[in-house]
Amino acid sequence: MRILVTNEQLDQRAGSDLFIRDLARGLQELGHFVIAYSSDTREQSRLLERDSISVATDLDQLPFRPDIIHARHHLDAMTAVMALPGVPAIHHCIGPAWSIALPVHPRIYRYIAPSSGVAGWIAERGIPVGQIDALHNAIDLLRFTRIRQPSPQPRRVLVYDDVLLPDSPAVIAIGQAAADLGLKLDLIGRRLGRAVDNPEARLPDYDIVCASGRQAIEALACGCAVLLVVAPSTCGELVDEGNFDRLRDADFSVDVESAAASAENVRKAFQRYSAELSGRLTAKVRSTCDFSSFVARVDAVYRAAIAMHDGYVEDLGAEQQATSAYLQKLSPLIKQRDYAQMMKGFLPSTASMFLDVSAKLAAIQADLDKPFS
Repeated sequence: MRILVTNEQLDQRAGSDLFIRDLARGLQELGHFVIAYSSDTREQSRLLERDSISVATDLDQLPFRPDIIHARHHLDAMTAVMALPGVPAIHHCIGPAWSIALPVHPRIYRYIAPSSGVAGWIAERGIPVGQIDALHNAIDLLRFTRIRQPSPQPRRVLVYDDVLLPDSPAVIAIGQAAADLGLKLDLIGRRLGRAVDNPEARLPDYDIVCASGRQAIEALACGCAVLLVVAPSTCGELVDEGNFDRLRDADFSVDVESAAASAENVRKAFQRYSAELSGRLTAKVRSTCDFSSFVARVDAVYRAAIAMHDGYVEDLGAEQQATSAYLQKLSPLIKQRDYAQMMKGFLPSTASMFLDVSAKLAAIQADLDKPFS
């Protein structure tokens, strides 16, 4: 099978880029040919090129016609679907924050969700439940082979996240709690100033890791205790045997509307650290979160989508209507961004004048729109 995988970018050394590497490797082991696509054309040394996986930034220059599109991140997903007429696709929804405009198209046959919550979010947007596949995140255990021997008492804490900033409220609360308990704190993440492409070598150096999603699974697999943290200000529970299944079904995340992180709550969570618990959770993760099983299920989703596409009769009207609906959802976001960029170019006084004139024009238009008496 020839597979095109889309991603927002491919030149980073963290997060979803590493997932693409693992996915491509796993699919190659099943005998498939994989090429990764991103619209990011920055000339940088690319992770996947170093990893002997083909990368494309121009869909007109693909070396083959894909049998299936594994679409991730809505902009690149819809770009690929629209550029490759007649090719079936599945959409891998990372989460609502990454799928503000959920791609919907006659040739997107199935949707992969990492949790039941995301699956429900997709269904709320009109996708039939029978077309949604809930696949819990997993990691390549052949890469995460180094397992730490948990210390009787914690000494080192790591914040491991690609969205948090050093001054995020959650990071500040974690830092205060660590200082109160005499724990050394380190930060790893794309926006934390230290992105790494070998977390398997770094994580075993820490007793407690503050993370979520796939990164939480990586830490648990290395023998670390995990405190769930969600950007920018929410910390959840310390993972234990009682909440493991529920948290895994939630993709090791917490409700963003939960109470804001506080040093006191984080400190209490750190004090629940148990070397014995960490050891048991590591064994549980390594028995339930193996990437080879995940890839096999993804392969089954591909085959189901291709079977649904069999006999497809091209309907340009329906495809154009789907594209228009997608752009309509996207337009307000682009306009907001363009407006914000425009306002950056104004001096404060000019910006205030612009807003005042805009408000007056809006009032005049509202008055003109009133019905005649």
